[in-house]
Amino acid sequence: MPVPNGWVVVGATGAFALTLPEPDVDAAAHRIVRTAATLRDQLADELSWAPFVDPLVVVDGASGRTDAAAVVPARLLLDVLTDGQPQLAPDQVTRIVAALEGRTRP
Repeated sequence: MPVPNGWVVVGATGAFALTLPEPDVDAAAHRIVRTAATLRDQLADELSWAPFVDPLVVVDGASGRTDAAAVVPARLLLDVLTDGQPQLAPDQVTRIVAALEGRTRP
């Protein structure tokens, strides 16, 4: 699901806000952190609870570092989004997606 300057992915392992490192990794990280916080606030308005929305900067090849968000090589993105302990039940994923789809789109 697209958001300004990025995408949102919601699944069993959590909710993620993703962006590309444009114009640079640090600027992208700060931007996606703000987007993730906004999405979480919107979810809190729609649901009785709100999941944490992890901000990720997706890079191709060598990347810079930033403390603001996780930097993930594109080749590892699928593993980051799908591996690990389930954080959300199927009904929670459905409710989060419905809440996000119902928000006002830019």
